[in-house]
Amino acid sequence: MKRISLILSAFLFLGAAALAHQSLDVGDGAYRLSAGFQSEPAYTGVMNGLELLVSDADGNPVENLESSLTAVVLGPEDAELVLELSAVYGEPGTYSGSFIPTKVGDYTFRVSGFIGAVEFDEHFDDPGHYEPVVRDASEVRIP
Repeated sequence: MKRISLILSAFLFLGAAALAHQSLDVGDGAYRLSAGFQSEPAYTGVMNGLELLVSDADGNPVENLESSLTAVVLGPEDAELVLELSAVYGEPGTYSGSFIPTKVGDYTFRVSGFIGAVEFDEHFDDPGHYEPVVRDASEVRIP
């Protein structure tokens, strides 16, 4: 019984994390991209980043895309930062690009490039799918 409870808890946790990402189909549905913050909610002055999951139409992870994708984080006051994407070890089809948000405000992601012969340029900016507003870290500090 304890094992079932642990498995169910893990499933609920992972399901909640997946819901915090916005998903878009590219290449007429040949591939699905899901993007969001690595850690939510995001706080100023705390390392965070983009988490990008790439799968084919059958839900299989797509690997080895680090050099064919470009990711940009767009922040407050028209700030832009090109992220260095890397594959997440042990998580096929998952890529990350780290950054430290420095101001409270809306942060969105733009991902472009190629998956095989499919070229795309997508903007992940739907706040209904992830929390784009970064909070000040002072909200969670305690002396």
